[in-house]
Amino acid sequence: CIRDTNVQEPLARINFRRLSDARDRPIYQYEANAGQGVVAYVVDTGIFGDSLDFAPGNVERGVDATTSGGDPFVDTIGHGTHVAGIIGSQPYGVAKAVTLVAVKVFNNTNQTTDASVIAGLSFIFDDVVRRQQPAVINLSLGARGNRTHRILNMAVECLIKAGAVVVAAAGNNNEDACQSSPAVLSSVITVGNVDNSDRRHANSSFGPCVDIFAPGVDSASTGRLAGSFRLRNGTSVSAAFVSGVVARLLTICPAATPAQVKDFILKSSTKEALFNLRASPNRLLFVECTDQVRTCQDLGVVPAVPGNAPRWLWHSNQP
Repeated sequence: CIRDTNVQEPLARINFRRLSDARDRPIYQYEANAGQGVVAYVVDTGIFGDSLDFAPGNVERGVDATTSGGDPFVDTIGHGTHVAGIIGSQPYGVAKAVTLVAVKVFNNTNQTTDASVIAGLSFIFDDVVRRQQPAVINLSLGARGNRTHRILNMAVECLIKAGAVVVAAAGNNNEDACQSSPAVLSSVITVGNVDNSDRRHANSSFGPCVDIFAPGVDSASTGRLAGSFRLRNGTSVSAAFVSGVVARLLTICPAATPAQVKDFILKSSTKEALFNLRASPNRLLFVECTDQVRTCQDLGVVPAVPGNAPRWLWHSNQP
Protein backbone atom coordinates (compact mmCIF):
# COMPACT_ATOMS: atom_id res chain seq x y z
CA CYS A 1 0.00 0.00 0.00
CA ILE A 2 0.95 3.61 -0.51
CA ARG A 3 0.91 5.68 2.67
CA ASP A 4 0.03 9.36 2.25
CA THR A 5 0.85 11.34 5.39
CA ASN A 6 -0.26 14.74 4.11
CA VAL A 7 -4.05 14.53 3.97
CA GLN A 8 -7.02 16.40 5.39
CA GLU A 9 -8.98 14.83 8.23
CA PRO A 10 -12.06 13.87 6.13
CA LEU A 11 -9.92 11.60 3.91
CA ALA A 12 -8.08 10.16 6.89
CA ARG A 13 -11.40 9.51 8.66
CA ILE A 14 -12.47 6.80 6.22
CA ASN A 15 -9.21 4.93 6.94
CA PHE A 16 -9.74 4.61 10.69
CA ARG A 17 -12.38 3.05 12.91
CA ARG A 18 -11.94 5.67 15.64
CA LEU A 19 -12.20 9.42 15.19
CA SER A 20 -9.32 10.03 17.60
CA ASP A 21 -6.97 7.99 15.39
CA ALA A 22 -7.88 10.01 12.31
CA ARG A 23 -7.15 13.22 14.21
CA ASP A 24 -3.89 11.98 15.72
CA ARG A 25 -2.61 10.31 12.55
CA PRO A 26 -3.96 12.09 9.44
CA ILE A 27 -2.83 9.46 6.95
CA TYR A 28 -4.47 7.70 4.03
CA GLN A 29 -3.40 4.30 2.72
CA TYR A 30 -4.38 3.02 -0.70
CA GLU A 31 -3.36 0.56 -3.37
CA ALA A 32 -0.93 1.82 -6.03
CA ASN A 33 -3.51 1.03 -8.71
CA ALA A 34 -6.55 2.31 -6.80
CA GLY A 35 -9.29 2.95 -9.37
CA GLN A 36 -7.35 1.63 -12.35
CA GLY A 37 -9.58 0.09 -15.01
CA VAL A 38 -12.70 1.69 -13.50
CA VAL A 39 -14.77 4.52 -14.99
CA ALA A 40 -16.36 7.08 -12.66
CA TYR A 41 -19.07 9.24 -14.21
CA VAL A 42 -19.48 12.58 -12.44
CA VAL A 43 -23.02 13.83 -13.13
CA ASP A 44 -22.73 17.44 -12.09
CA THR A 45 -21.69 20.93 -13.24
CA GLY A 46 -18.81 19.69 -15.41
CA ILE A 47 -15.16 19.07 -14.53
CA PHE A 48 -12.21 21.40 -15.03
CA GLY A 49 -10.36 18.50 -16.61
CA ASP A 50 -7.21 20.46 -17.38
CA SER A 51 -6.39 20.90 -13.69
CA LEU A 52 -2.94 19.60 -12.78
CA ASP A 53 -4.55 17.89 -9.77
CA PHE A 54 -5.64 15.13 -12.15
CA ALA A 55 -3.15 12.68 -13.61
CA PRO A 56 -2.67 13.13 -17.38
CA GLY A 57 -5.40 11.33 -19.28
CA ASN A 58 -7.47 10.53 -16.18
CA VAL A 59 -10.32 12.93 -17.02
CA GLU A 60 -12.38 12.55 -20.18
CA ARG A 61 -15.01 14.69 -21.82
CA GLY A 62 -18.34 12.92 -21.62
CA VAL A 63 -21.20 15.17 -22.61
CA ASP A 64 -22.62 18.60 -21.91
CA ALA A 65 -26.31 17.76 -21.72
CA THR A 66 -27.29 21.37 -21.00
CA THR A 67 -26.61 22.82 -24.45
CA SER A 68 -25.79 21.63 -27.94
CA GLY A 69 -22.06 21.69 -28.59
CA GLY A 70 -21.20 22.59 -25.01
CA ASP A 71 -17.96 21.57 -23.32
CA PRO A 72 -18.21 19.42 -20.17
CA PHE A 73 -14.72 20.64 -19.20
CA VAL A 74 -16.24 24.08 -18.55
CA ASP A 75 -17.23 24.26 -14.88
CA THR A 76 -18.07 27.81 -13.86
CA ILE A 77 -19.64 26.62 -10.60
CA GLY A 78 -16.79 24.37 -9.49
CA HIS A 79 -19.00 21.80 -7.80
CA GLY A 80 -18.38 18.97 -10.26
CA THR A 81 -14.64 19.60 -10.22
CA HIS A 82 -14.63 19.42 -6.42
CA VAL A 83 -16.57 16.14 -6.47
CA ALA A 84 -14.28 14.68 -9.13
CA GLY A 85 -11.26 15.72 -7.07
CA ILE A 86 -12.47 13.74 -4.06
CA ILE A 87 -13.16 10.69 -6.19
CA GLY A 88 -9.90 10.63 -8.10
CA SER A 89 -7.51 13.61 -8.02
CA GLN A 90 -3.89 13.13 -6.98
CA PRO A 91 -3.82 15.40 -3.90
CA TYR A 92 -7.32 14.71 -2.56
CA GLY A 93 -8.67 11.60 -4.26
CA VAL A 94 -9.77 8.28 -2.84
CA ALA A 95 -9.03 6.32 -6.05
CA LYS A 96 -6.20 8.17 -7.74
CA ALA A 97 -6.00 6.02 -10.90
CA VAL A 98 -9.71 6.04 -11.79
CA THR A 99 -10.90 7.39 -15.14
CA LEU A 100 -13.22 10.34 -14.52
CA VAL A 101 -15.85 11.22 -17.13
CA ALA A 102 -17.48 14.66 -17.05
CA VAL A 103 -21.26 14.50 -17.55
CA LYS A 104 -22.54 18.04 -17.30
CA VAL A 105 -26.23 18.34 -16.45
CA PHE A 106 -26.15 21.66 -14.54
CA ASN A 107 -25.54 24.71 -16.73
CA ASN A 108 -23.23 27.64 -16.07
CA THR A 109 -25.79 29.25 -13.74
CA ASN A 110 -26.24 25.98 -11.78
CA GLN A 111 -29.67 25.20 -13.26
CA THR A 112 -30.89 21.93 -14.73
CA THR A 113 -33.96 20.38 -16.32
CA ASP A 114 -35.49 16.92 -16.50
CA ALA A 115 -34.36 16.71 -20.11
CA SER A 116 -30.73 17.52 -19.26
CA VAL A 117 -30.56 14.93 -16.50
CA ILE A 118 -32.12 12.18 -18.59
CA ALA A 119 -29.90 13.06 -21.55
CA GLY A 120 -26.85 12.79 -19.32
CA LEU A 121 -27.92 9.41 -17.95
CA SER A 122 -28.71 8.17 -21.45
CA PHE A 123 -25.19 9.07 -22.54
CA ILE A 124 -23.80 7.12 -19.58
CA PHE A 125 -25.88 4.05 -20.41
CA ASP A 126 -24.56 3.97 -23.96
CA ASP A 127 -21.00 4.57 -22.78
CA VAL A 128 -21.14 1.83 -20.14
CA VAL A 129 -22.37 -0.66 -22.72
CA ARG A 130 -19.69 0.45 -25.18
CA ARG A 131 -16.74 0.32 -22.79
CA GLN A 132 -17.59 -2.91 -20.97
CA GLN A 133 -15.60 -1.76 -17.93
CA PRO A 134 -16.54 -1.60 -14.26
CA ALA A 135 -18.28 1.70 -13.60
CA VAL A 136 -19.53 3.89 -10.78
CA ILE A 137 -21.92 6.81 -11.28
CA ASN A 138 -21.87 9.70 -8.80
CA LEU A 139 -25.17 11.60 -8.62
CA SER A 140 -25.20 14.90 -6.74
CA LEU A 141 -28.84 15.52 -7.55
CA GLY A 142 -32.33 14.44 -6.67
CA ALA A 143 -35.94 14.96 -7.63
CA ARG A 144 -39.32 15.33 -5.97
CA GLY A 145 -42.71 14.83 -7.54
CA ASN A 146 -44.34 11.67 -8.84
CA ARG A 147 -43.60 12.17 -12.54
CA THR A 148 -39.93 13.05 -12.05
CA HIS A 149 -39.56 10.26 -9.49
CA ARG A 150 -40.68 7.67 -12.01
CA ILE A 151 -38.55 8.94 -14.88
CA LEU A 152 -35.37 9.31 -12.83
CA ASN A 153 -35.86 6.03 -11.00
CA MET A 154 -36.37 4.14 -14.25
CA ALA A 155 -33.23 5.65 -15.77
CA VAL A 156 -31.14 4.81 -12.72
CA GLU A 157 -32.44 1.25 -12.54
CA CYS A 158 -31.47 0.77 -16.19
CA LEU A 159 -27.92 1.86 -15.39
CA ILE A 160 -27.70 -0.56 -12.49
CA LYS A 161 -29.02 -3.41 -14.64
CA ALA A 162 -26.28 -2.55 -17.13
CA GLY A 163 -23.74 -3.25 -14.37
CA ALA A 164 -22.91 0.22 -13.04
CA VAL A 165 -22.84 1.03 -9.33
CA VAL A 166 -24.86 4.18 -8.59
CA VAL A 167 -24.01 6.40 -5.62
CA ALA A 168 -26.43 9.21 -4.73
CA ALA A 169 -26.25 12.12 -2.32
CA ALA A 170 -29.03 11.91 0.26
CA GLY A 171 -29.73 15.64 -0.01
CA ASN A 172 -29.07 18.75 2.08
CA ASN A 173 -32.64 19.45 3.14
CA ASN A 174 -32.69 17.99 6.68
CA GLU A 175 -35.62 15.79 5.70
CA ASP A 176 -36.46 12.15 5.11
CA ALA A 177 -34.30 11.03 2.17
CA CYS A 178 -37.11 8.65 1.14
CA GLN A 179 -38.90 11.71 -0.26
CA SER A 180 -36.25 12.11 -2.96
CA SER A 181 -35.19 10.11 -6.00
CA PRO A 182 -32.94 8.32 -6.67
CA ALA A 183 -32.12 8.27 -2.93
CA VAL A 184 -35.26 6.22 -2.30
CA LEU A 185 -34.07 3.30 -4.44
CA SER A 186 -32.79 0.29 -2.52
CA SER A 187 -30.40 -0.60 -5.36
CA VAL A 188 -28.60 2.77 -5.03
CA ILE A 189 -26.00 3.57 -2.36
CA THR A 190 -27.52 6.64 -0.69
CA VAL A 191 -25.07 8.71 1.34
CA GLY A 192 -25.56 11.14 4.22
CA ASN A 193 -23.15 13.70 5.62
CA VAL A 194 -21.35 13.73 8.97
CA ASP A 195 -19.20 16.51 10.37
CA ASN A 196 -15.73 16.35 11.86
CA SER A 197 -17.16 15.26 15.22
CA ASP A 198 -19.00 12.25 13.76
CA ARG A 199 -22.39 13.91 14.06
CA ARG A 200 -24.92 14.05 11.25
CA HIS A 201 -24.65 17.48 9.71
CA ALA A 202 -27.68 19.64 10.46
CA ASN A 203 -28.57 19.91 6.75
CA SER A 204 -28.08 16.26 5.82
CA SER A 205 -31.18 14.33 4.92
CA PHE A 206 -31.78 11.25 7.03
CA GLY A 207 -33.92 8.18 7.59
CA PRO A 208 -34.05 4.54 6.51
CA CYS A 209 -33.28 5.31 2.86
CA VAL A 210 -29.81 6.56 3.85
CA ASP A 211 -27.51 3.56 3.55
CA ILE A 212 -24.29 5.01 4.92
CA PHE A 213 -22.66 8.24 6.06
CA ALA A 214 -19.32 9.70 5.04
CA PRO A 215 -17.37 12.88 5.87
CA GLY A 216 -18.80 15.97 4.24
CA VAL A 217 -17.73 19.07 6.14
CA ASP A 218 -14.72 21.26 5.30
CA SER A 219 -13.49 18.78 2.70
CA ALA A 220 -10.68 20.13 0.56
CA SER A 221 -10.61 19.28 -3.13
CA THR A 222 -9.75 20.60 -6.56
CA GLY A 223 -10.90 24.12 -7.46
CA ARG A 224 -12.31 25.32 -10.75
CA LEU A 225 -9.27 27.48 -11.48
CA ALA A 226 -5.76 26.28 -12.21
CA GLY A 227 -3.81 25.56 -9.05
CA SER A 228 -6.72 26.29 -6.73
CA PHE A 229 -8.55 24.27 -4.11
CA ARG A 230 -11.73 24.79 -2.14
CA LEU A 231 -13.40 23.55 1.03
CA ARG A 232 -16.99 22.40 0.57
CA ASN A 233 -19.74 20.84 2.67
CA GLY A 234 -22.68 18.63 1.84
CA THR A 235 -23.88 15.19 0.93
CA SER A 236 -22.34 15.61 -2.52
CA VAL A 237 -18.94 15.55 -0.83
CA SER A 238 -19.94 12.47 1.16
CA ALA A 239 -21.19 10.65 -1.93
CA ALA A 240 -17.88 11.36 -3.68
CA PHE A 241 -15.96 9.60 -0.90
CA VAL A 242 -18.18 6.54 -1.35
CA SER A 243 -17.76 6.60 -5.14
CA GLY A 244 -14.00 6.62 -4.68
CA VAL A 245 -14.18 3.58 -2.41
CA VAL A 246 -16.40 1.82 -4.96
CA ALA A 247 -13.75 2.47 -7.61
CA ARG A 248 -11.09 0.95 -5.37
CA LEU A 249 -13.20 -2.16 -4.83
CA LEU A 250 -13.91 -2.57 -8.53
CA THR A 251 -10.21 -2.35 -9.34
CA ILE A 252 -9.52 -5.19 -6.92
CA CYS A 253 -12.54 -7.23 -7.99
CA PRO A 254 -13.98 -6.04 -11.33
CA ALA A 255 -16.44 -8.94 -11.52
CA ALA A 256 -18.47 -7.64 -8.57
CA THR A 257 -22.09 -6.70 -9.26
CA PRO A 258 -23.67 -3.47 -7.96
CA ALA A 259 -25.54 -5.44 -5.29
CA GLN A 260 -22.35 -7.16 -4.12
CA VAL A 261 -20.47 -3.86 -3.95
CA LYS A 262 -23.21 -2.20 -1.92
CA ASP A 263 -23.43 -5.16 0.45
CA PHE A 264 -19.65 -5.13 0.97
CA ILE A 265 -19.52 -1.38 1.69
CA LEU A 266 -22.32 -1.60 4.23
CA LYS A 267 -20.90 -4.67 5.97
CA SER A 268 -17.38 -3.24 6.16
CA SER A 269 -18.54 0.15 7.48
CA THR A 270 -17.76 1.35 10.98
CA LYS A 271 -20.81 0.71 13.17
CA GLU A 272 -22.27 2.69 16.08
CA ALA A 273 -19.79 5.59 15.84
CA LEU A 274 -22.19 8.38 14.82
CA PHE A 275 -24.63 10.70 16.57
CA ASN A 276 -27.82 12.66 15.83
CA LEU A 277 -28.90 10.28 13.08
CA ARG A 278 -32.70 10.60 13.30
CA ALA A 279 -33.63 6.99 12.49
CA SER A 280 -30.78 6.54 10.00
CA PRO A 281 -28.51 3.45 10.02
CA ASN A 282 -25.41 4.01 12.15
CA ARG A 283 -22.80 3.26 9.49
CA LEU A 284 -19.69 5.25 8.59
CA LEU A 285 -17.68 4.63 5.43
CA PHE A 286 -14.48 2.64 5.98
CA VAL A 287 -11.80 1.40 3.61
CA GLU A 288 -8.45 -0.27 4.08
CA CYS A 289 -5.75 -1.81 1.93
CA THR A 290 -6.38 -5.48 1.41
CA ASP A 291 -5.39 -8.32 -0.87
CA GLN A 292 -7.40 -9.22 -3.94
CA VAL A 293 -8.31 -12.76 -2.96
CA ARG A 294 -9.71 -11.82 0.44
CA THR A 295 -11.67 -8.84 -0.91
CA CYS A 296 -13.20 -10.81 -3.76
CA GLN A 297 -14.09 -13.65 -1.42
CA ASP A 298 -15.80 -11.17 0.90
CA LEU A 299 -17.64 -9.74 -2.10
CA GLY A 300 -18.72 -13.25 -3.05
CA VAL A 301 -17.09 -13.44 -6.49
CA VAL A 302 -14.11 -15.16 -8.08
CA PRO A 303 -11.02 -12.91 -8.42
CA ALA A 304 -10.29 -11.73 -11.96
CA VAL A 305 -7.38 -13.38 -13.75
CA PRO A 306 -4.77 -10.79 -14.82
CA GLY A 307 -4.96 -10.17 -18.55
CA ASN A 308 -8.55 -11.32 -18.88
CA ALA A 309 -11.37 -8.90 -19.52
CA PRO A 310 -13.43 -8.34 -16.35
CA ARG A 311 -16.84 -9.98 -16.11
CA TRP A 312 -19.68 -7.89 -14.79
CA LEU A 313 -23.09 -8.03 -15.54
CA TRP A 314 -34.97 17.75 -9.24
CA HIS A 315 -33.51 19.61 -6.82
CA SER A 316 -29.75 19.84 -6.67
CA ASN A 317 -28.05 18.11 -3.75
CA GLN A 318 -25.38 20.77 -3.93
CA PRO A 319 -24.96 23.00 -0.88
